[in-house]
Amino acid sequence: MIDGAGSVAVECDYEGFTTTAVVTATSHLTPACPAGADYAGRRVFAWINWISASPETLSSATIGGVAATIHSQTSFTAAAAPRPEFGFALISALVPTGATVDIATTYSGNVDRPDIFTYRVINLVSEVALDSQVNGGTSVSESIDADCDVVASGVVFFAMTAAWNPLTCDLTGTSQDFEQAVRGVNRMASGGFYLPLVDETPRAFNSTLTPTSGGSRNHANIVASFR
Repeated sequence: MIDGAGSVAVECDYEGFTTTAVVTATSHLTPACPAGADYAGRRVFAWINWISASPETLSSATIGGVAATIHSQTSFTAAAAPRPEFGFALISALVPTGATVDIATTYSGNVDRPDIFTYRVINLVSEVALDSQVNGGTSVSESIDADCDVVASGVVFFAMTAAWNPLTCDLTGTSQDFEQAVRGVNRMASGGFYLPLVDETPRAFNSTLTPTSGGSRNHANIVASFR
């Protein structure tokens, strides 16, 4: 699917964070997520974060009533009961109008309410990721590298989720649009984007935690590039 003119560079803006009251269920509706200005080829990207009692995956989603593409997702175990499982995913859908959009998500099992970070993207040629990578989630590493092939005039998304709330998280290779404790103080999410001026095969990325004392240091990151 072609979302915009292929000769025009992608434009991307971080729009904001949205959450709701905590409810444990297999399906959730998060209303009024910010989506930015209307545009005929606007694609809304969203990072979806959740926690659960057992490992769960994101099965499907809609953005503004439009079926969303699930580009990449991961989950990992790294916290004490009753919610030891952490997951996050990058999704998007072509939604030309509406300053805000409702995002509906369905999972393989019960999860707590999702925490959502949204972006507005225009001039995208295809919603199919050119390259993507998932790293971490299996150790207590405080620093995780990633790499991803990128193309000029495209866009790259990079984000991490930590299973506890460190003091800070530093991202390299992208902007850092959000760094926020989610679900109270037991998890941090951080992410950003990059607009390449030239092809890079690959471009290097990193997420590094500055931890507080105690607690699990486990975290994971996802990177995905588009044109």
